[in-house]
Amino acid sequence: MKMTTHPLLEHIDIVDSPGMIDSVGNERDYDFMSSVKWFVEHSALVLFFFDPDKPGTCSESLRVFTDILSRADHKLLIVLNKVDLFTTMGDMTRSYGTLAFNLGKVIASKDMPHIFATYLPGKTSNARQWGMQEFDAAREAIEKQIRAAPARHVDNLITEAQAYTEGLHMHVTVLSSARALLMKFRHRLLLCAAAVDVLVAALLLFALSSLGATPWPPLALFLCLLLLQGVALPYLTCMYEARLTRDGLDSIFAHSYDSELNDPDQSEYFARMWGRQRSGVRRVLKFGLASFPPDSGCSAELRVFLDKHIPRMLNEVRAVLVR
Repeated sequence: MKMTTHPLLEHIDIVDSPGMIDSVGNERDYDFMSSVKWFVEHSALVLFFFDPDKPGTCSESLRVFTDILSRADHKLLIVLNKVDLFTTMGDMTRSYGTLAFNLGKVIASKDMPHIFATYLPGKTSNARQWGMQEFDAAREAIEKQIRAAPARHVDNLITEAQAYTEGLHMHVTVLSSARALLMKFRHRLLLCAAAVDVLVAALLLFALSSLGATPWPPLALFLCLLLLQGVALPYLTCMYEARLTRDGLDSIFAHSYDSELNDPDQSEYFARMWGRQRSGVRRVLKFGLASFPPDSGCSAELRVFLDKHIPRMLNEVRAVLVR
């Protein structure tokens, strides 16, 4: 075991994971993916290093990006290391392009991910024929991000709180809209039932007054009508709620977030968020839409928190990060 001392380590813990492998079988005697997931969730900064000879083609590394790092992009730095091993700029460009292409297939973003291309000084190949100033600058930028890890941890907590609150706001918005549709349907049923009752009662009264018939058969008929309505109305309401839960949530989401989905800069973000929240909304709906309380300002309060307090806290923390 190697040990070293450095002032930076008084404030930061650095964990180096084992390298990725291409064939995932029984090569490891522990659950590697679960271990990586735990460290990613509890870390302030994640540096993912790629070597020139394996620019993103390892199957295990692509799985990590797809299954774990897709929700940690706010604290992820991608590094193409050992660029001093390239003998020509053409070789370096091909490796960089291959890595960007492979990452583009597993990172859900319309923009190419930023990749820090750098190297460790002191081991530079004599065969290289281009300046290293840009790669030195990339290494210095990475070092700056590492030194700012304690403040970045607070930034990550705020960002995660923002993501959680946005998901909660989406829950409240979709469920409130679904509940409003159900209540509207129920009110329409009650109005229709009341209209039928008034019409039937008027006809029965007309028949009694005109024909002088005995009142018991019409009264029994009217009571049967009320009994039928008492059974039919809850049944129709349940059927509508089941159809709304099964087939209508996506359309409710699309209608509630129409402006965001029509914005090219936000549509992909909100579509992915709904993909993560849909199952949770359906679990809540098992208790019935009627049991969900009406939105009495909760959505507006969440919106104020997202639009006012979160940006203020992020600005305060990021002012420290840029120093």
